[in-house]
Amino acid sequence: MPTNRPPSSSLPEPARVLRLGVTGHRPNRLPPSALPRLRRQTGEVIALLESIAGEAQAAQAEVSRAGRPVLLRTLSALAQGADTLVAEIALERGAELEAPLPFAVAEYERDFPVGPPRECFHRLLGRAARVFPLGGTREREAEAYEAVGRLVVERCDVLLAIWDGEPAAGQGGTALIAAYARELGVPVIWIHAASERPPCLLASDAGAAREAMPIEALRGRLLTKLASPAR
Repeated sequence: MPTNRPPSSSLPEPARVLRLGVTGHRPNRLPPSALPRLRRQTGEVIALLESIAGEAQAAQAEVSRAGRPVLLRTLSALAQGADTLVAEIALERGAELEAPLPFAVAEYERDFPVGPPRECFHRLLGRAARVFPLGGTREREAEAYEAVGRLVVERCDVLLAIWDGEPAAGQGGTALIAAYARELGVPVIWIHAASERPPCLLASDAGAAREAMPIEALRGRLLTKLASPAR
């Protein structure tokens, strides 16, 4: 039976994806006076990743006439504070949003006070390309938060940590998730939650000192990864 399916040679190449994970503090550890800086610096980080994605796509086009689009995707658990701040800025800039959640939506929304916080949560859910609750329970709440943080790390190419540099306040805290990323060799960009300093790239070794490497140092590493045939 004849079909209207185009020949395989004319099918568009699947997109490659550059995945930005996010971990960070809740509002109680984000000084209101720091929010404009955090938004600006988050925009700078995303702009760098956009530049890298564009460069990777241009390089691919040189070897394939059609080329393969390179998409920027943000993975955020949408908790109040750093998670929602990064998700909102990423969406504003045209990135995709993927939202792993620690609980079912109806349960997780209890984390958000009625009013603007809960409305923001549902608005971001509605704009996410994919939402996948992990099915945690309140009886094991801390484990659920840690599990979703670890999943973000395992699925991302680079992790953005909005963090005051202090030890984790509890299971699944920002310091723990950033350390887990470094253990796995996932690059960690650190935006200081409270101090005026430029974003920096942490050393990949979790036991090493927090070296303040420029985030531009990521470019070569991510370009190599995006060029890998395995992606």
